[in-house]
Amino acid sequence: ETVLDPACGTGGFLVAPLAHILEKLRAAQNTQAGNERASDFLTVHERLKEYAADKVYGADFGPFLIRASQMNMVMAGDGRGHIYHINSLEFPNGHLVEKIEQEEEKLQIKKEEGCRRRLALGSFDIVMTNPPFGSDIPITDKNILRHYELAHTWEPDGEGGFRNTGILKGRVSPEILFVERCLKWIKPGSGRMGIVLPDGILGNPAAEYIRWWIMREAQVLASIDLPVEAFIAEAN
Repeated sequence: ETVLDPACGTGGFLVAPLAHILEKLRAAQNTQAGNERASDFLTVHERLKEYAADKVYGADFGPFLIRASQMNMVMAGDGRGHIYHINSLEFPNGHLVEKIEQEEEKLQIKKEEGCRRRLALGSFDIVMTNPPFGSDIPITDKNILRHYELAHTWEPDGEGGFRNTGILKGRVSPEILFVERCLKWIKPGSGRMGIVLPDGILGNPAAEYIRWWIMREAQVLASIDLPVEAFIAEAN
């Protein structure tokens, strides 16, 4: 199955499926880590590289995070993961992939076309992500906001639901847009998504229209509450 993290950071959510696949490959060969022949080790890791090269994708807006994620993937056994330097909320518009010198403009265009094709909306089996969130980093670019239903003002429809008024908001928290973008990235009818969200989206009365939209667009399998200590580095 194809896996995508559109806010991959240092690649933690990309390394996890590699570890899972490595365990399955070893089980299929009836071998264990540290107690396998060299030929078995090479076979397993070659298949792991093939899986990563074909199925595992990541993207992030921070160039330094991209480099850290690439290194993390290499350390996990993958030599050439698809890690893209893009603004996932702006995709497929805007500037894509790494910066290239002006004389290599044709190569840039070719890479951008490849990125759009590989990261096409509606094409991934699994999306796992912990996107940036918070009211202190709002999205205000109307060229981005106009592509999202949840960037508009919603009002009760009088029948227990909500309707889109068509009025575009001036600022929207990034996690709200990531909910919509990630759901649009998975395959319709079969894709699955796991996303880390602030409690407010799942509990605040003002966010009821977001919950209604999620229930309209997807089947919610679980909501898992995590203690705040899980997100404090000093507590781990």
